[in-house]
Amino acid sequence: MESRECPRSLLEREHGAVEAVDRYHRAERVHRATGGVLYGADSSLWPARWVDTVALLSREVERADGEFERAKADYIRSQSRR
Repeated sequence: MESRECPRSLLEREHGAVEAVDRYHRAERVHRATGGVLYGADSSLWPARWVDTVALLSREVERADGEFERAKADYIRSQSRR
C-alpha cells in the first residue's frame, strides 16, 4: 500500500493490525533462526486471519525489496556514467 500518511497511523485504525504486523515479523525472525513455523508447517491448519496476514505482508515485503533493488541498480548505473 502506498500512502503519504504514516504507516503506523494507518494500521492503528484497523483493530489488531499493528499486533499482526509485529507477530508476522517475530514469526519471520524465529523461522530464520530455528526453522520453526508459528502455527505449524501445514498452512491448511492456520487461522484464516494469519493466512491473510502472511500473504499480504509477504507480498509487501517482496514489493519493497524489489523497489530497493531497482533503486540500487539505478544508482549504480548513474555512478558508472560519471
